[in-house]
Amino acid sequence: MTVREIAELAGVSIGTVDRVLHHRGRVAPGTKARVEEIIEHYQFTPTPIARRLKRNRAYRFCVLIPRRDLDSGYWGQITGGIRNGAAEIAPLGVTVDIHEYDRYDLPSLHRRADDILRSSPDGVILPPVMSEKTRPFIEALQAAQTPYVFVDADIPDMKPLSVVGHDSFKGGYLAGRLMHLFGGRI
Repeated sequence: MTVREIAELAGVSIGTVDRVLHHRGRVAPGTKARVEEIIEHYQFTPTPIARRLKRNRAYRFCVLIPRRDLDSGYWGQITGGIRNGAAEIAPLGVTVDIHEYDRYDLPSLHRRADDILRSSPDGVILPPVMSEKTRPFIEALQAAQTPYVFVDADIPDMKPLSVVGHDSFKGGYLAGRLMHLFGGRI
């Protein structure tokens, strides 16, 4: 369902549908009710891609992540996945800047975090691997109202937009259940 299709079903212009969707301007109560009924019936929600194309606005995200070569290449796998995802959304005007740091060299973390804060990104992705050290950075993101997403782990008292990772408790529970089911035969 598109805005154009909603407009056709309601017998109104695309501009009228846009005003109803974004609560702008004046729309006759009957027309507004008809458009809202169609939106509700078809469970229409505007897509971020359509919004971006309409606004013709570029978005820039930053990733703060340990160097790819650390921890037996573990971070390289995550960085590779982020690069692949970034390549897919690049045609939509989205850029992703990856800032790597040495997780065994605290000043390198602070330098990269400061670089990101100075650049005022639209969002940040980071693994909170050094939660006590990344906390000031996260608090600065919150103060700037910059959304952030955790990858690989979570910090319980923080409020990321999302967490991409596994649930260690459930993973451990599953491992315990499997060992119990096999009755020590493993």
